[in-house]
Amino acid sequence: MIIFIGYPSTILLFLGRFPNVRWKQGLWVSFWVFLYSILEFIKLHYLNLIRHHNGWSMTWSVVFNIVMFPLLFTHHKKPLLAWGLSVIWILLLKMFPIPLEKLK
Repeated sequence: MIIFIGYPSTILLFLGRFPNVRWKQGLWVSFWVFLYSILEFIKLHYLNLIRHHNGWSMTWSVVFNIVMFPLLFTHHKKPLLAWGLSVIWILLLKMFPIPLEKLK
């Protein structure tokens, strides 16, 4: 339910209310990075709803959020640029060994 309703609706809020002023954009992105990161921290450490595997940690989740939110806005305005930047990010994430049997 979170994946199909929660994340898409929050992304629509993020994009729909994205400010025009540069410093406000930084605050807006920071707010969403903080929100997503703190919610994951609570789900990980207090509610035990998720677990990290294959070398993933909260630090990587925060880094992911820092990359994801500006990339979402870039995709909203310039999709081809965002796709190119996403390829670089995907190559970086390949350092986390995910066994093929987990993908089946």
